[in-house]
This record gives sequence, structure tokens and C-alpha cells, in this order.
Amino acid sequence: MSGRDFFWCRTVLLVEYAPVVPPRNDTVKRRFIPRLTLLGAGAMNSPRYAPAGLLVACRGKWVMLDGGPGTKVPEKLDAWLLTDDRCELMRALRRLAHARDLEPRVGPFISSEIKLTPLAAVHTSHPAYGYRVQAGRKKVVWAPEFFEFPDWARRADSMFADGAAWNRPIRFVGGVGGHAAALSVARTA
Repeated sequence: MSGRDFFWCRTVLLVEYAPVVPPRNDTVKRRFIPRLTLLGAGAMNSPRYAPAGLLVACRGKWVMLDGGPGTKVPEKLDAWLLTDDRCELMRALRRLAHARDLEPRVGPFISSEIKLTPLAAVHTSHPAYGYRVQAGRKKVVWAPEFFEFPDWARRADSMFADGAAWNRPIRFVGGVGGHAAALSVARTA
């Protein structure tokens, strides 16, 4: 498999912990870590890949992060969260979310086992975000678009990150942001 294929293939990450037995008790306590499924790795108008999207599933809760037309999204979702509520795909995202009785939005999602928190990311001239996904002591970051590496994403256990360019950042016209370079992101993370 070439390096290019590795970065663009569909990926499923599953992390589970074995039961933890408390030292003075015979009962078994289980900690659940979410299943994270990358449902797209493309840009908004990519002719080859569905828009970048991450499905987070944990103990019967299903949360979609971003995505868009061409993304194979389950019928049952508990929330559809966005990193940019002014994105070019907003009309299509609303249609997809409304079919599931949801409103796509930037915002938190909290359940007994998992917490998704939106945090600011420098990307364009209007507010943009990434998400910290926390389950127990594990931290996963979803930051598909940023120009400057977000400080809050450092030392994550796993990260789904912007890498639109290989070794040089892409700057938007007028200096209002852009996309980080994959090699820079890898060094900083």
C-alpha cells in the first residue's frame, strides 16, 4: 500500500478496554470507548470521496460529525454536529439531518459515557471548530479543517486532522486562513 493510499482509504478505528476489576470488590466495572468510523475523507466537491465525516458510536448513542452528500449515514442518529455552521454544504446537511428529525449544529453532545466538545479552530474568516471526543481518560480529536494547529488538540490519543497539503500550507486569498500541511500537523501533534 502506498503512502498516498494510506491517507485516503476508508478507516475504522475501534478501541476497547478489558473489564477493570476494582481492588477490594468482586464486581466488574466496564469502561466503554467509542467506535469511531471515518465515513468520508474528501473535500466539499471531491469527485472521488464523500465529504469528511466521522461517526461516533458508544453504548447506543450515535453522533455524526460533519459529512455530507455521498456519506453513508445511519438512519438513527442522536445528534449531527458540525465544525462549520456556515459551510457550503449547509443546505445539503440540513436536508440529510432533517430526514432524521435532527438539526445540524455546532454544539456539545454529552451522554453518560462520552462527551463531544466543540473548540475553536483557525480556518477561515468566520468561526470554525474542531471537536474533542472524550471517553474516560481517552481523548480523540476531530479537526478536519484548520490553518493553525489548535493548542487544545495537543497530546490527543488519536486525531483526525486537516492535511489538505503535504508539505506546505494552503493559504486562502486575502490571508483569511487556509489549510495546514500534513507533515506540519504530524510534527505538532
